[in-house]
Amino acid sequence: MTETPPQTPLGSAAGTGLGLIEVHSWTASMAVVDRMEKTADLRLHQIEINDLYGACIKVSGPVADLESALQAGRELAQSMGASCIVDLISHPDARAQAAWNAPREFSGLIEPMWCIFRSDNSRSFS
Repeated sequence: MTETPPQTPLGSAAGTGLGLIEVHSWTASMAVVDRMEKTADLRLHQIEINDLYGACIKVSGPVADLESALQAGRELAQSMGASCIVDLISHPDARAQAAWNAPREFSGLIEPMWCIFRSDNSRSFS
Protein backbone atom coordinates (compact mmCIF):
# COMPACT_ATOMS: atom_id res chain seq x y z
CA MET A 1 0.00 0.00 0.00
CA THR A 2 1.41 3.37 -1.02
CA GLU A 3 0.14 6.77 0.10
CA THR A 4 1.10 10.14 -1.29
CA PRO A 5 3.58 11.76 1.09
CA PRO A 6 2.59 15.00 2.77
CA GLN A 7 3.93 18.09 1.06
CA THR A 8 6.93 19.27 2.99
CA PRO A 9 8.29 22.33 1.17
CA LEU A 10 11.69 23.53 2.24
CA GLY A 11 10.72 27.15 2.01
CA SER A 12 11.94 29.88 -0.27
CA ALA A 13 14.37 31.60 2.07
CA ALA A 14 17.87 32.01 0.71
CA GLY A 15 20.29 29.68 2.43
CA THR A 16 17.78 26.91 3.12
CA GLY A 17 19.14 23.43 2.60
CA LEU A 18 18.28 19.75 2.81
CA GLY A 19 20.32 17.57 5.14
CA LEU A 20 20.48 13.82 4.73
CA ILE A 21 22.08 11.43 7.18
CA GLU A 22 21.78 7.67 6.78
CA VAL A 23 22.71 5.85 9.95
CA HIS A 24 23.21 2.08 9.91
CA SER A 25 21.61 1.43 13.30
CA TRP A 26 18.04 2.14 14.39
CA THR A 27 19.06 2.99 17.96
CA ALA A 28 21.83 5.29 16.80
CA SER A 29 19.40 6.88 14.31
CA MET A 30 17.01 7.89 17.09
CA ALA A 31 19.88 9.27 19.18
CA VAL A 32 21.15 11.21 16.14
CA VAL A 33 17.73 12.82 15.59
CA ASP A 34 17.69 13.92 19.22
CA ARG A 35 21.23 15.32 19.05
CA MET A 36 20.62 17.15 15.77
CA GLU A 37 17.45 18.81 17.05
CA LYS A 38 19.27 19.92 20.21
CA THR A 39 22.20 21.27 18.17
CA ALA A 40 20.45 23.47 15.63
CA ASP A 41 17.22 25.03 14.44
CA LEU A 42 16.03 22.54 11.83
CA ARG A 43 12.88 20.88 10.58
CA LEU A 44 12.65 17.11 10.61
CA HIS A 45 10.79 15.94 7.50
CA GLN A 46 11.08 12.20 7.46
CA ILE A 47 12.78 9.16 8.89
CA GLU A 48 12.94 6.45 6.25
CA ILE A 49 13.66 2.97 7.58
CA ASN A 50 16.14 1.14 5.37
CA ASP A 51 17.14 -2.47 4.92
CA LEU A 52 20.48 -1.88 6.68
CA TYR A 53 18.79 -1.89 10.12
CA GLY A 54 18.93 1.87 10.22
CA ALA A 55 17.33 4.95 8.79
CA CYS A 56 17.77 7.86 6.43
CA ILE A 57 16.97 11.06 8.32
CA LYS A 58 15.83 14.04 6.23
CA VAL A 59 15.98 17.55 7.71
CA SER A 60 15.93 21.12 6.45
CA GLY A 61 16.91 24.51 7.73
CA PRO A 62 19.48 27.24 7.30
CA VAL A 63 22.64 25.80 5.75
CA ALA A 64 24.85 26.86 8.67
CA ASP A 65 22.49 25.16 11.15
CA LEU A 66 22.40 22.02 9.02
CA GLU A 67 26.20 21.88 8.87
CA SER A 68 26.36 21.97 12.68
CA ALA A 69 23.55 19.45 13.15
CA LEU A 70 24.89 16.99 10.57
CA GLN A 71 28.38 17.16 12.10
CA ALA A 72 26.98 16.53 15.57
CA GLY A 73 24.87 13.66 14.21
CA ARG A 74 27.84 12.07 12.44
CA GLU A 75 30.04 12.32 15.54
CA LEU A 76 27.37 10.74 17.75
CA ALA A 77 26.67 7.89 15.30
CA GLN A 78 30.37 7.11 15.00
CA SER A 79 30.82 7.22 18.79
CA MET A 80 28.05 4.60 19.01
CA GLY A 81 29.85 2.38 16.49
CA ALA A 82 27.36 3.04 13.68
CA SER A 83 28.54 3.93 10.21
CA CYS A 84 26.76 6.77 8.48
CA ILE A 85 26.60 8.68 5.24
CA VAL A 86 26.00 12.44 5.35
CA ASP A 87 25.12 14.95 2.65
CA LEU A 88 23.97 18.56 2.58
CA ILE A 89 22.17 19.96 -0.46
CA SER A 90 22.21 23.73 -0.39
CA HIS A 91 18.89 25.19 -1.59
CA PRO A 92 17.65 22.15 -3.54
CA ASP A 93 15.42 22.68 -6.55
CA ALA A 94 11.72 22.21 -5.68
CA ARG A 95 11.40 19.68 -8.50
CA ALA A 96 13.78 17.37 -6.65
CA GLN A 97 11.27 16.86 -3.82
CA ALA A 98 9.87 13.80 -5.58
CA ALA A 99 13.27 12.13 -5.17
CA TRP A 100 13.71 12.70 -1.43
CA ASN A 101 10.13 12.85 -0.14
CA ALA A 102 9.35 9.13 0.03
CA PRO A 103 5.73 7.96 0.12
CA ARG A 104 4.19 6.02 3.00
CA GLU A 105 4.58 2.43 1.99
CA PHE A 106 4.33 -0.93 3.71
CA SER A 107 7.30 -3.24 3.17
CA GLY A 108 6.69 -6.95 3.52
CA LEU A 109 10.43 -7.43 4.10
CA ILE A 110 10.70 -5.21 7.15
CA GLU A 111 6.97 -5.27 7.97
CA PRO A 112 6.25 -1.83 9.47
CA MET A 113 5.50 1.27 7.51
CA TRP A 114 8.98 2.16 6.36
CA CYS A 115 8.59 5.90 6.34
CA ILE A 116 7.87 7.97 9.42
CA PHE A 117 6.58 11.51 8.99
CA ARG A 118 6.58 14.34 11.43
CA SER A 119 3.09 15.73 11.95
CA ASP A 120 2.98 19.36 10.83
CA ASN A 121 1.18 20.51 13.97
CA SER A 122 3.01 18.63 16.69
CA ARG A 123 6.29 17.13 17.84
CA SER A 124 4.86 13.63 17.33
CA PHE A 125 5.31 11.23 14.46
CA SER A 126 2.85 9.16 12.47
